[in-house]
Amino acid sequence: MRLITKLERKLRKVLNNIRFKNSIDIRELKKLRGKYAGKRAFLIGNGPSLNATPMHLLQDEYSIGFNRINVLFERTNWRPSFYALTDFWIAKDMWKELEHIHTEVDYAFYPIIDPVSGSAFKGRMYSGDNVKFLPVTNRGFCKELTNPGINGTVAILGMQILAYLGFSEIYLVGVDMSYFVPETTTKISDQNFRANKNDDPNHFDPRYFGAGRNFSKPRINDLVLPNYYLAKDFLNEQRIDVYNATVGGKLEVWPRKDVFSLFDVTIKEELYLLAKGFVDDPTSFYSSIPQLKNIEDLESLTSVSFKTKELPMALKLISKLIESHHALGPLNRQEYLFVKK
Repeated sequence: MRLITKLERKLRKVLNNIRFKNSIDIRELKKLRGKYAGKRAFLIGNGPSLNATPMHLLQDEYSIGFNRINVLFERTNWRPSFYALTDFWIAKDMWKELEHIHTEVDYAFYPIIDPVSGSAFKGRMYSGDNVKFLPVTNRGFCKELTNPGINGTVAILGMQILAYLGFSEIYLVGVDMSYFVPETTTKISDQNFRANKNDDPNHFDPRYFGAGRNFSKPRINDLVLPNYYLAKDFLNEQRIDVYNATVGGKLEVWPRKDVFSLFDVTIKEELYLLAKGFVDDPTSFYSSIPQLKNIEDLESLTSVSFKTKELPMALKLISKLIESHHALGPLNRQEYLFVKK
């Protein structure tokens, strides 16, 4: 059975390579080369630490997001400037979502063909001028984006994209470098699984790879981590400074930066960025809602909006209240507003 599957993948890949042999438009791609020269960008991983990251402060920053980052859109005004997805196993659940993402970002990037499954991305969804298809491979690095490699994670493709666009500083956030598969999932193959419950522990939202969603388990230690070191060399050669601004996490390839130190805003300004669009008057709203001081008192507040000034408590509450409240935060490093939907 496995031999047949491998042969099917190889045949599919050969046929799709023939079909899309001349589908990359080099001239259009070259228009993007160095377009953002000298600017800084944020690379957004989707780990749980994103809930401790002030995404509202990134609204005027360039950033790239991946996979199901769109799940975060319901509780933040931030949107990524760029988007990328390479895993067909994930994409086949997302075609309609992807069309919406295209309306939210400046550019979206996909493989012409998934180098793992051999399945074609191109032709699967509506794509406008801001959608770019790349001849992506499994391994390797490419300054010209004519043959970039995934190298175990879409984040490394994202680094090559940001380098090509001309960014001179890249800050990583939400790149936690830890992953385990819940017992509630169904194993499809060695690396592919299907979730049966909304209990995803590996991302910022338990619904990220929730009930019915397909996902692939990353090979963190033997594939992703070694290729991050290669990515470091690749970016160093181009004199691109990279910093890990993830809150916590296990990635130590790049020097650390405190993400909060990268912004200079007052508490009032931050509150406005955090809550605009969710409430009419953020300042009045903040001063009027009750504060949850003990998690044992949660039941009395589940029907209303409230705030908490303790980040560990807030992080525990997000998964419990994700369906009933917009979890907005962190404000001033520690606080969270839970706005009743």
